[in-house]
Amino acid sequence: MLESLERALKEVDTEKIEVLAKAILRCKSSGGRVFLAASGRSLNILRGFACRLAMPPISMVTHALCGSTFPPIRQDDLLIVCSSTGYTQYVTDFAKNWREINQNIILITSNNDENDPDNTLWRLVDQRIFVKAISKKYKERRRQRKLEDKYDIKEDFSKMNTLALRYETEDHFLFEMATKSLLEAVCYELVNIHQSDR
Repeated sequence: MLESLERALKEVDTEKIEVLAKAILRCKSSGGRVFLAASGRSLNILRGFACRLAMPPISMVTHALCGSTFPPIRQDDLLIVCSSTGYTQYVTDFAKNWREINQNIILITSNNDENDPDNTLWRLVDQRIFVKAISKKYKERRRQRKLEDKYDIKEDFSKMNTLALRYETEDHFLFEMATKSLLEAVCYELVNIHQSDR
């Protein structure tokens, strides 16, 4: 797993780390806030990132979104979305609504197939950070899962748990670890910029 993580991180465009760091700094200097949207464990990673951004010396106002309640969006705000496959419906819907007000969206994903009809997120945003961690086989399983998930959760709770376990794959763990490392690198870059400006 550690060797796979090393390979995935080597594939990340290091310039994208600087792009994300500068976008956050622009947002802060203009009085904006950073919103972060994902679901499941990807949301947990973004919550941790939000806490890091809120701490000194970065001291950024952040909102990790996990429901329908959040402050009104402003022009100077920045949205960071994370979806390994680009298929997460909640994140896609939120990004669509955001784009009607504000164009500042950065996507972290492992699906860079712009011809994938289900990869709406990739086409919604202008700035993307590609983390090479998800295999084609995993994406096909996720697409199939969307079809299988059409059932009544109240009547079939056991099936829901079975589906959740089925998709606990090495691919997803790899995406999470690589994304967390990437975001730590962004925090490191922000702290260095802050120290150099002193």
